[in-house]
Order: sequence, then structure tokens, then C-alpha cells
Amino acid sequence: MSEMNFNDFKKMIEDTPVLTRLVEYRNNNDQLIGVGITDVLNDGLSGVYTFFSPDFPKLSLGTFLILSHIFKARELNLPYFYLGYWIKGVPKMSYKGRFMPLEILTRSGWEDHKP
Repeated sequence: MSEMNFNDFKKMIEDTPVLTRLVEYRNNNDQLIGVGITDVLNDGLSGVYTFFSPDFPKLSLGTFLILSHIFKARELNLPYFYLGYWIKGVPKMSYKGRFMPLEILTRSGWEDHKP
């Protein structure tokens, strides 16, 4: 995403057969502190990408954004929140293993994942 220009970003949100939403997170001063790009599917929400301000490291905004999506899926009676791509061994993606229960899609289908 770091190499996307405005038109690339716009296409990802608007030119898709999937309903995509930008979920904004603001603090009490109405300052934008995080955004979740989220696909709304028949069986759940899918976290396409999240980003947040580095100015609030003690708030654990990445974890908060994921948990809020999990709670939103429950509120909408959707059984799943998809964390998106996970490449084993990539440190930036290792946080996904902390959310349980966790299933991963393999060549054989969905399988329970136990760290």
C-alpha cells in the first residue's frame, strides 16, 4: 500500500464487486487516529488493511481496530472476521496469531490453527 497513489487507492475502494467501507476511528478531540478498510461479506467482515497514527503507541490501536471489527461482526450477526493475508514468518504479520480461535485457509481448505 505504501506505493499506491490516490487513483490506486480509489480503485481498491470503489471499483470492486465487494462492498468496501472505510471505518474511521477518532479520539475525543475528533482527531483521526485510525482507519480500517473493511469488506462486508455475506458471512463476515474482512479486514483488508488497517492503519493508525503512531502518535499513540500506548493505546495499542492495531489491536483495538481488530477487536472493534470482531465486535461489529457480532453486532451484525456475522459469524466471521477475516484478518486478511498472513504470511508465516513475516514479523509484521505475526500479531494475527494472537487472535483465537483462528482458522487458516490452506490448499486443503480451512483448518484450525494452533500456534
